[in-house]
Amino acid sequence: MLIKYALLYMVISSLGPWALGVIMTTLGSESVWYRLAIYFYLHVQYNAWFVLAAIGLMVFLLEQSKVKIENRAFSKFIVLFNIGIIGTFFLSCLWTNSHWSLYLLSNLGSLALWISLYYLWNSIKSEFSPFFLTLSNQSRFILQFLVLVFLLKLLMQTLSGIPYINEIATSNLDVVIGYLHWFFLGFISLFLLFLASYLQ
Repeated sequence: MLIKYALLYMVISSLGPWALGVIMTTLGSESVWYRLAIYFYLHVQYNAWFVLAAIGLMVFLLEQSKVKIENRAFSKFIVLFNIGIIGTFFLSCLWTNSHWSLYLLSNLGSLALWISLYYLWNSIKSEFSPFFLTLSNQSRFILQFLVLVFLLKLLMQTLSGIPYINEIATSNLDVVIGYLHWFFLGFISLFLLFLASYLQ
């Protein structure tokens, strides 16, 4: 189910690049919609398609190891995570307008993501320890570091819903680039290293 959602979001993300052609010819590259189309593409790529694909593969590995997933908590995780994806897109819109409604939607989205992770953990925690102990020392270290990197990524994303921090982030391109590097070189690369270690 997670992989299907991930692939669906990958297709949805393509609406951003497709929209650029229309925006360029009608509004020009100086329009706010030009940057919003790019931000939409990036947001759906790294907050939906990549993350859900990684979690989906992780859940697949757990199922292969006979770890039972608690369906009720897992269903809540999926619903809340999808709400979080939609809500946190408005973090990418805050530079256009500082209206309170955008802050409300983006912060509700961040809250939904945190709660969704709580339900994800509840769906696997009863049998996760035996699985974790079967891992090699290398795989265990990478997995622990991977979780830490993802939680810090989520924390940075959540903090950008605070007006003062958002102003710093949106006025400094290096902060945005650093955040993207943290995600791609931290979370994604570490996850691929974990897969390589786990699968030998």
